[in-house]
Amino acid sequence: MSDLFVNEATEHYKNFLDIGHTIQELAKKLGKHIEPVHRKNDPHFLKLSHPDQAAVVERLKVYQDLFELSNSTDMLAPSEKRLLWLALKLLKFMPSSDLMNMVDEEDFIEVYVGTTQVYRSFNYYDICSYSFDELETVPWPELFCRPDASITDDILAEVSVVIQSKKMLVSQTPAHFVNETSSPFQNKILYKLKYIIPIKDLETNRSDCFVAVISASLAKTAPRGERIDRIMEYQNSTIPLHLV
Repeated sequence: MSDLFVNEATEHYKNFLDIGHTIQELAKKLGKHIEPVHRKNDPHFLKLSHPDQAAVVERLKVYQDLFELSNSTDMLAPSEKRLLWLALKLLKFMPSSDLMNMVDEEDFIEVYVGTTQVYRSFNYYDICSYSFDELETVPWPELFCRPDASITDDILAEVSVVIQSKKMLVSQTPAHFVNETSSPFQNKILYKLKYIIPIKDLETNRSDCFVAVISASLAKTAPRGERIDRIMEYQNSTIPLHLV
């Protein structure tokens, strides 16, 4: 293996960890806990190609800017809605005029460009036991499943309607469970998509940008007495994630 290959991977991973720890610090201000990496000796990030590693790091730099901006403008812990507004500004998106009125503080928010999630609200980490490394580098179907696969098709169909119409949609998909399939705690999450809201891309003029507003709650997780053992076992595992 060439020195250049190793040095590139090392530099990308260092930047990724810096961002992960920045997000961890911002989450602490909100009373949330985020683990940057579970398998410190075998991070999933290093399994990506170098171009993909660089793309992930570049995409996630918004969190570093968000951390600095919130520290400079907010004396107290910022609200999720405040962070969402700042994130949209940093990402150069123009939200609809009524977006913030449609978002409750406890809602889980996802911002997408096409199929790529570019921002998630920090309250997600109250219901998810994956590390930042897993969430940002492993495909969603290898991390989660819906017992009824048709619900995913229904959601994608609704997203398509929003992108084509450029109008907010009240989701008709029913409340359902989303299960972690490869995590330490195997959390079971009750999930209800509320709204899909288009947003305007002011920089590249992409037409497939939108916000998903979700009501979500933790339905089942590992017993407290088993958590340390489960995390240790998971950290030491060498089994590929999708086979766990």
